[in-house]
Order: sequence, then C-alpha cells, then structure tokens
Amino acid sequence: MKKFSSVLLKNLVTLIIVCAIGVCLIIYPRDTANGIKNGFLVLGNSLIPALFPFMVLSSYISQSNITEFLCKLVEKPFNFLFRTSAYGFIPFILGLLGGYPIGAKTIAEIYKDNKISENDAERLFYWCINPSPAFAITAVGTFMLNNTKAGFIMYFSCISASLTVGFLCRFIGNGEIREIKRTQESPNKNIFVKSVSKGSEAMLSVCGWVLTFCVLAALCQALKLPDTLTLIIKSVGEVTTGCENAVISGLSLPVIAGILDFGGFAVICQCATYSTICKTEIKNLLCSRLINASLSAIYCSLLLKIFPQCAEVSVVLGSQNTSFTLYHSIGASIILLTMCILLILEVDNRKKVC
Repeated sequence: MKKFSSVLLKNLVTLIIVCAIGVCLIIYPRDTANGIKNGFLVLGNSLIPALFPFMVLSSYISQSNITEFLCKLVEKPFNFLFRTSAYGFIPFILGLLGGYPIGAKTIAEIYKDNKISENDAERLFYWCINPSPAFAITAVGTFMLNNTKAGFIMYFSCISASLTVGFLCRFIGNGEIREIKRTQESPNKNIFVKSVSKGSEAMLSVCGWVLTFCVLAALCQALKLPDTLTLIIKSVGEVTTGCENAVISGLSLPVIAGILDFGGFAVICQCATYSTICKTEIKNLLCSRLINASLSAIYCSLLLKIFPQCAEVSVVLGSQNTSFTLYHSIGASIILLTMCILLILEVDNRKKVC
C-alpha cells in the first residue's frame, strides 16, 4: 500500500508540473516564441559553430586507429594518476577542447566498443565533462566580461577541478584496466561518413535540450517570479543564459566559474543520454557536477589572489560586441581544417573504380 501511495504521489506531482507548463504555454505564447527565438540565436551564434566540428571529430577519433596511437603515448602516466584505462585520455582531451557533451559522447562510444569497463566509464563521467576554451575564454571572458584574462582564470579553474576529481576517483571502483591492443586496420571503411552522421544526430539532441530550457527560462520571466529565484533558475538551467544573467547581476568570478563548470541542467540532460548507455545513474552525474562546480569556485578564488587584476571586469552585454560568432575562433577553424584533411585522406584511400 505504501509503495502504491508513493508511486501515485510521484505521478500526481509529475502530472501537476506537466499541466502547469502546458497552461503557461497557452497563456504566454509570445514569451514562448521569444524563448525559442533566443534559443536559436544561442545555437546559431555559439553552440553549433563551436560544437559540431568536435562532434564529428570525436566520432571519427573514437572509431579510428588514432585512438590506440594516442593512448599508447600516455598509458603509463594516465594509469598511475587516474587508475583507469588510457582510453579515458580521449574523452578527457576532446571534452576540454570541444565542450560539455563531447566528453560524455566519446565515453559512450569507447564503452560500446568495449575499450573501457563499466566502472571506468562511470568514473570518467565524473570528470571528463568540461566547458570548451571557446566558450569559457572567448564567450564568457572576452565578450561577456570584457576581460580575456578572467576567461583564462575560469577555464583553468575548471580544468583543475576536473583533474582533482579524476585523481580522487582513482580511489573508488574495482581498478579493472583494459589493455590497449593495437589493431592492424580499421574495420570501418566509411568512418568519416558515419562520423558526420553520428555528429549530426548528437547535435540535434543538444539543440533540442537548449531550446527546451530556453523556453522554460522565458516562462519563468513571464511569470514574474522574484529576481533572486529567476536568477537561480536561469543559472542552473542553460549555461549560456545562466552565465549572461550571472554577469549582468554582478556575481563574482568564482560564482560564475562554478556556474560555468556545473553546465546547467540542459548539459546534464544532454550527458544523461550517454550516461544511461554506460549504466551511470543521473543522480551520481548530478552530484559530480556539483562537486566540480564547487572546486572550480575554490580554485578561481585562489587564482584571483595570485592574479588580482583579473577580477576587474566590465560587463559589455547588450552592446554590439556581444553578437559574437565562435566560428571565427582559431580552435574551431583548426578543427574544420582537420576534418577536411581527414575527408581527403578517407577519399584518397578508397580504391578507384573504372
């Protein structure tokens, strides 16, 4: 009877929330439409240009023989520091360069290829999800805060937090480490084609979650909730709007670094799509994001004592300078060029048919 009551209560709460959201969508159609428009602006100006090249690249690397070569180089130090398979180096690096869902996506792909154990995959999910330098340094630091050095401080705070959690994770789990067995040739002849397909599918999932949380943020604004509550909801909802609102509200750099590393529930939902493949519970993923965010705030505070001049920022949101596009960034351009080279090599290696 108790079990039935708890299930009934849980479903009742879910039903009430769904009905409330449905009513808000009907009452505030204009705000809903504006939320979607803002979401498309976020996607077009920052996320798609910055993420899509890395989505394709991560799929390519995880399926190709490049993985074995790179992991062999770092096998001993990686095993010593993190007590996990050196294959974990791939999602860690791609997560640092490409941003939040790239690390999670790569973990799921190498897990499906049986390159890492279930325990390794779960531990990697705790520390291989990070903001990209393009977002942390360029978007938040340069364009939102008008201080590139502050962006570097926050980005290095996130990296330090990630490495700390990774080191602490070496003390949990069964310690099973998969050996790296180099393959003679890739079983896939059309790796690049499949990588583009997988990257596009993953990008659509990211877009869906971002638009969803942008709509929820717009509804919160329409309901005219208290400013503090609205700020909290936006900060933990979608990371781009969360950082913007945190900057406008004048929150300190350590707090913004924490928001940046947490990533918001939109990022957690994106990563949950891949964590379920590896049988990692979402509550553990949420706890790990909170730990990473707390450590980032602490490291940022310590770095600001060493570089106090980085704390002096001026908000430039709302000016013409905020219409940034990350496809002008050097990192994204390099990735695009790399993809072109990989495509040429892929085509070049195919047998010509008369």
